[in-house]
Amino acid sequence: MRTRNKIGRAAPGSALESWSSPAMPVAATVADAAAAVAGAAAAARPALAARPVGEGHAYARERAEDWRERAACRGLPAREIFVTRAAQAAPALRRCAACPVRRRCLEAVQPELSWFDGVCGGRLWRNGRVAEPR
Repeated sequence: MRTRNKIGRAAPGSALESWSSPAMPVAATVADAAAAVAGAAAAARPALAARPVGEGHAYARERAEDWRERAACRGLPAREIFVTRAAQAAPALRRCAACPVRRRCLEAVQPELSWFDGVCGGRLWRNGRVAEPR
C-alpha cells in the first residue's frame, strides 16, 4: 500500500494522511525542508545592530598589524611567486632578501608541510623542500 503520492504528500486513505495536516505540510524535497528550517531560524534570530569599525576596534588593529601589508612581495604577480625554477624566481627572491616579515611568511605558509612550490621566506621551494640553486 502506497503511503505517499508522487510529490511526497500523504496518499488519501493512508495512515500518514491523518498524521500530516495542512498546518504541517510534508516537504516535497530535502531542499524545501532545508529552506523552511533556514527561514524559521532567520525569523527567530534577532537582527544585529551594525557597529562602526573604528580605530580601537580589534578587527581594525588586526588589519593594521597584518604582516602581508608589509611584505616586500606585495604587488608581485602570482606567476613570479609560484614558480619552480630559480631563473623565474629571481625577482621575488630579490625582494625577499630585504623583506621585514620573512619569518612570519614561513610561519603562515609552512611550505614544508604543504608541498609548496614557489618563493616563501626568502627561499625557493619545490614540493615542500628548499630547492638548491643549479
